[in-house]
Amino acid sequence: MSMWLGGGSLGADGNVNRMPSTASSVLRINIENDEVNTFGYVKSSSDNGETGGGYLEKNKWQGGTLDKDGFIYTVPSNARGVLRIDTRAATRNHSLALRVACIGDLPEMKDKWQGGFLVRSGAIYGIPENSNRILELIPPFCDDSEHGGEVVVWML
Repeated sequence: MSMWLGGGSLGADGNVNRMPSTASSVLRINIENDEVNTFGYVKSSSDNGETGGGYLEKNKWQGGTLDKDGFIYTVPSNARGVLRIDTRAATRNHSLALRVACIGDLPEMKDKWQGGFLVRSGAIYGIPENSNRILELIPPFCDDSEHGGEVVVWML
């Protein structure tokens, strides 16, 4: 089983980030000094904790896209939500453990979407694998956003 599956996404901080497949954290590769570490916590579907979001235990996310706000938004494959990874430069007051959040409440389905793409407005679209609908993610700054600064996740 792959702990991190698929390609990585370059973050706003210049590091490469890999999305969890069976892992419970994000893998970060610093290409300047070859340092590798993990950060964040994505809970298991059997975990009653307050962070992360429920998911099937493997192949949680497939691909991620860096958007204008410095966050990578990942496309859920078996996960029930979009994984939002803060890749802006870390500060003393902002712990790496708190830089990951699950957004949305999507249907439980195996291999819903595989990868996605960013359009000029800043919206991100997920490509269906087994879903019969396209995933649309609208970050708060998006030119098309009418949602008052919230991240909006829905299916078209």
